[in-house]
Amino acid sequence: MESDSSRCNKENFITLLEGFEAEDVLTPISMTQLINIEDSYEEIIEIISNSSHYCYPVYKDGIDNILGILYIRDLLINKSEPFDLYSLLHYPIFISENKSLLEILKEFKQKETSFAIVVDEHGAVRGTVTSTDILNSFCDSNASEASLQDLVKIQGNDYLINARFPLDEFNKKFDQELKGEDCDSLGGFVIEQFSYVPQLGEVLTINNMVITISQTEGAKLQELTVNFNTK
Repeated sequence: MESDSSRCNKENFITLLEGFEAEDVLTPISMTQLINIEDSYEEIIEIISNSSHYCYPVYKDGIDNILGILYIRDLLINKSEPFDLYSLLHYPIFISENKSLLEILKEFKQKETSFAIVVDEHGAVRGTVTSTDILNSFCDSNASEASLQDLVKIQGNDYLINARFPLDEFNKKFDQELKGEDCDSLGGFVIEQFSYVPQLGEVLTINNMVITISQTEGAKLQELTVNFNTK
């Protein structure tokens, strides 16, 4: 049975999501890797080999004319001769820059996607937003360049870890297999497990670990203390 405090935290999380909009978390179009519909298969392979994204907006004759979204899996699995990029595109979801994060997540769930193109009131493309962007917005934004330097051994089996620490790096470092649905950071994974943004002192027990929220700033997670139970 759900506790009163857990229900209250979920309600607070929903309120937070309603209070932020797409423009608060979007990745500007100038910082988004795009693909031109005229690009060859070889050119696209070179683009994705130098990037870590799982999908890319495809445009024609300018960034305000987005034709669709290309997923890497489709490119690799369905290559045809002659190469036909049009046939691989998924219809893009366009959302207003003023749409709340709560409404975006609802639309993502309804349409079974996690990626959208953000446009302004005139239809001009402003950027993109993903489920990962939304989750990461509740982790300390000052830690966007989280690295191994953001992991400090306190004593024994206790570690102090930045909330933005990459989940895949955490798995490699500690031989774990944590998997998030729409997150790429340890803090994002913790938020997914709670289904809300946990408060200072809340604890998540998973596998052989006890993860404690050890530092927050407003609604954002900053640092986590992870204890590994070796017994």
